[in-house]
Amino acid sequence: IRDVLLDAMRQQGWTQVTPSNLRPTRFGNVDGLRFDVQLTHQNGLIYRGTFAAVERGELLTHFFWIAPAEHYYGRDIAAVNSMFDSARFVD
Repeated sequence: IRDVLLDAMRQQGWTQVTPSNLRPTRFGNVDGLRFDVQLTHQNGLIYRGTFAAVERGELLTHFFWIAPAEHYYGRDIAAVNSMFDSARFVD
C-alpha cells in the first residue's frame, strides 16, 4: 500500500520521494498503517508529510498531509498527527 501511494506521488511530478517510519495503526477497530514522507516539488521546495491508509474489503482509503519542510511542517505536524490518530470508520 505504501509503495502504491508513493508511486502516485511520483506520477504527480514529485521527486526524491523518501518514506520513513512505516508503522501499524488502528482507526477504531480497523487496522491500518501510517508512514511519513519527505519529497521535493517541481520548483525545488522540500516538503514533509504524513500518510494514513486502510484497506477494507476491496477499497483503499487513504489520507495525507504535506507541507513545506522549512516552517509549516514543524509548526503543524503535532495537530495533524492528533487528527489522524483520532480518525475512525463508521459502518
